[in-house]
Amino acid sequence: MNSTITYNKERKHFADKFLGYENSILKDDDYSKVIIHSISQDVQMFKRKFKRLHTFKDSWNIFRTKQNLKAKVVNFDKLCHQLDYIIARLDIRED
Repeated sequence: MNSTITYNKERKHFADKFLGYENSILKDDDYSKVIIHSISQDVQMFKRKFKRLHTFKDSWNIFRTKQNLKAKVVNFDKLCHQLDYIIARLDIRED
C-alpha cells in the first residue's frame, strides 16, 4: 500500500495516542517507565512507517524525541513540546 494512503488512514490514530500520552503526563503526572516505553515504541513505529514522508525537520524532531526518551532523566516538559510537534505534524493530510 502507498505510504501516503497509509499515513492518511492512520494519522488520526497516532495523533490520538500521542495526545493521550501528553495528557497522562500533564494531567495525571504520569512519569513512569511504562509511559516512556510506550511513547518510545510509538515514536519508533511512526518513524518507520512514514519515513518517506518526513521532512528534515520532522526527522530531527523524532531524533531529539528519541534521545530525550533514552536519557537517564527524561525532560518531560521538553517531551511534551516534542509530542506537540508530532501531533501538529499528524494534523497535516498528505496528498
